[in-house]
Amino acid sequence: MNIETIVTGPIQVNTYFVPVKVAGTLVLVIVDPGGDSDLIFDQIKKLKLNPIAIVLTHGHFDHLGAVPALKDAFPDIQIGIHKDDSFYLGKNAYEEHYSDFFAMGAGEIVRQLQEQYPELPKPDFFLEDEKEIALMPGWKVLHTPGHSAGSVCLYNQEQATLFSGDTMFLQSCGRTDLHGGDAYQMQCSLQKLLLLPPFVKVRPGHGGATSIGSEQRNYAF
Repeated sequence: MNIETIVTGPIQVNTYFVPVKVAGTLVLVIVDPGGDSDLIFDQIKKLKLNPIAIVLTHGHFDHLGAVPALKDAFPDIQIGIHKDDSFYLGKNAYEEHYSDFFAMGAGEIVRQLQEQYPELPKPDFFLEDEKEIALMPGWKVLHTPGHSAGSVCLYNQEQATLFSGDTMFLQSCGRTDLHGGDAYQMQCSLQKLLLLPPFVKVRPGHGGATSIGSEQRNYAF
């Protein structure tokens, strides 16, 4: 089965539905469920696969708005995030989101979710640099700080595919002025990604897809 994509949430996040085989059974991993949980549920029904994990490329609110609804609907689903962004989940996490999103003039979307779900679910496992994700076989974590301290990309060498989160966009990169952001680290992370094979397809957290080769040619960060 192919990777499916829908755009979710008020900040138009690319939410990815990734079929994987675990213990011989085809199941589903959801990457960055940004919001619009009804759309996500419709996509799950369409794919007819059991969702076993949510993997977050980083902890910013626009990438996890549908996590509480998914956890309610599928209590056994496991949530993975890098430990350096883990404070964006669990108890008191909303305080961090308010801090970031009020600065962006978007605090209202945080308030609306908190009214419906007073506490965000806590993470079930952590994503480790250069390690394959147990519930997402074939996908390796690349720690790429810069947009946030715990930003990661997910790389599948066999499928020549990279989920780049908010690290690499089409001819651009993520902002570095929010909590945990660092412009120098972003440059280092981008250079790390640009060492991947040029034919690797890049599926970012926002906007259209690109490739490593295209970004190597158009590098203007």
